[in-house]
Amino acid sequence: MNFSLLYPNGDVGLSSGDERLTADLMLDKSFECFFSDTKKLNYFLSVVALPPAEPDSSLYRAEILRDFCSCPNLLRGMLDALRGLSALRDEHNRSRFFSLVRSSDSESAYLTGSGIAEVSLSTARKTLDALRGLGELLGIYSPQSRGLTTLKRRVNMLTSGVDFNELTELLELNGDMSADDIFTLRAELDDGARVSSYELMEIKHPAPVSEAAGIHKLFAKKSAPPMPSGIRVADRFGVLRNELLGGALREVAELAYAISKAIFDEFTPLSRELYFYEAAFAYVGAMKAKKLPLCYPELTKDGGSRLTELYDLHLCAFYPAADTIVPNDADLSSSGIVITGGNNTGKTVFLRSIGTAQLLAQAGLPVLAREASLRVRSGVYTLYAAAEKEFDAGNDAGRFEQEVRLLAAMTREIKPGALVLLNELFQTTAYSEGAEGLYHILCYLRSDAVGADFVAVTHLTDLVALLGERAAHLRTLDGYKLQRVTP
Repeated sequence: MNFSLLYPNGDVGLSSGDERLTADLMLDKSFECFFSDTKKLNYFLSVVALPPAEPDSSLYRAEILRDFCSCPNLLRGMLDALRGLSALRDEHNRSRFFSLVRSSDSESAYLTGSGIAEVSLSTARKTLDALRGLGELLGIYSPQSRGLTTLKRRVNMLTSGVDFNELTELLELNGDMSADDIFTLRAELDDGARVSSYELMEIKHPAPVSEAAGIHKLFAKKSAPPMPSGIRVADRFGVLRNELLGGALREVAELAYAISKAIFDEFTPLSRELYFYEAAFAYVGAMKAKKLPLCYPELTKDGGSRLTELYDLHLCAFYPAADTIVPNDADLSSSGIVITGGNNTGKTVFLRSIGTAQLLAQAGLPVLAREASLRVRSGVYTLYAAAEKEFDAGNDAGRFEQEVRLLAAMTREIKPGALVLLNELFQTTAYSEGAEGLYHILCYLRSDAVGADFVAVTHLTDLVALLGERAAHLRTLDGYKLQRVTP
């Protein structure tokens, strides 16, 4: 069964997200403030940087996150249970490696087979116990989300009933094996009277015999030990005995390995997916602690996007007091928006807050706003002007030329319905040339050939006149508030 806690229709496979996107929006730095595990954070950011195109995927994750936020112990318990399964998988893989080693003599083959069988059976028993523990955990907290409810139903289907109990008992087959044990085997011979398959049916451990001590031992009646039914292989046939037992025990080990592997393949990938919810849970907790507004946006396939009292995550993560941060309303109904304003008036902060809200919303997380309604985007793309030292080492192109190259590369990836965020491009070229060049690029983004929406922060005020009614114009004021400018 292909089950995922991130995708309602199963794990679609996760490619690498755009690191530049999360870096431009400072999501990496923001989340480092309240989530310090680098490995898990990188996985979280890779998920966020690949927004799902269907609103149902975002809703699916939001439901699961709500379950975890209402029952934190459920998240901790699942982390422990799946971490335990991952540890068993590693143990299981190590035992699998040794099972591939073949011994040349019969006695070593038996001893090796016996050891491998003991390890494999022990791992399989622990694996089934861990799976049953996961089911009991989900039963205690009774999650409401589709994802966790489906997981609970799946685990219960595997661990309940007579078959599961019988399987558990069968995995107790070996116990602590010794040379005195009585093994019941079934072997099949081929046409050449050679053993073609082995099957271990039963192992009996003789009850320990208490010996008399002292004078009682001297006069105790000597009695022959009871002979078991079946065939007892004489010592002179030790090679055959070892071959039969060694082969049968390897077959048992392979069966136990297959049982464990089936469980690991289905459930251990969920352990990695929980990294996403760990980081999301930390984010929600940190923002609630600062008494900032959080809302799960309404996501639509078309239409505009509106956010009321939108806060910038990066500022909220770093500033101790939330009341010092100025929120803004955002109306992204227009397919093109140009933002102008003086230095240090919050242009880039506003652009960043829009991109962050879009990514977090499509990832299934609440956004820092009083209310929000967002259109689902096919992708989010950013291109920020950077200092000269941040460009590729050894690149002989100027910043203007390299920005043009990056834009050209980006337009080849963009799909219709994408959101493109541009920050202070062409600021090192001639003023009029920069405005005209950016005008043609923005028109191309809005054309039928690309079909993307854009929000562009610029100091090139001539761009506003060139675009006219093709784009809305917002201007930042000294108090970090935005004002819509009537064309």
